[in-house]
Amino acid sequence: EYQSKYPVSLVDVEMYKGVDFSTDEASENIYGEKLENGIIVNGNAEFGYVLNNEFKTFTADIFVNKNAFEQFEGRIKIFVDDVEKYDSGILKKTDNSKTVELDVSNATFIEFKVEASSFGDRRYVCISKPMLYK
Repeated sequence: EYQSKYPVSLVDVEMYKGVDFSTDEASENIYGEKLENGIIVNGNAEFGYVLNNEFKTFTADIFVNKNAFEQFEGRIKIFVDDVEKYDSGILKKTDNSKTVELDVSNATFIEFKVEASSFGDRRYVCISKPMLYK
């Protein structure tokens, strides 16, 4: 019972769609906010995880890696059981991180759609501390 109150990292949950972008790679934004236990995406991507009605809340911080080109733009949309629940709007290198908190009660899946202007092969869109709470 006690341990069931601890949050679970999204990267430790089963994926049902897409490529596993989780990483322990060091990354941060221009303000020094560091990627923790997170996901870094290069270019456009769609990926999803199985929640199996086990969680109530999803939280994360979203930002652009400090190594991104000045003109880089990204966007993350998050869907819970095929319903769009979050749209980051345009993400730029100069933006502060954006905190996401979503109700995922009774949800079977959570899915991420990342759109990114791609310059080279670097991974720029960061999802830091993606956590699920029971």
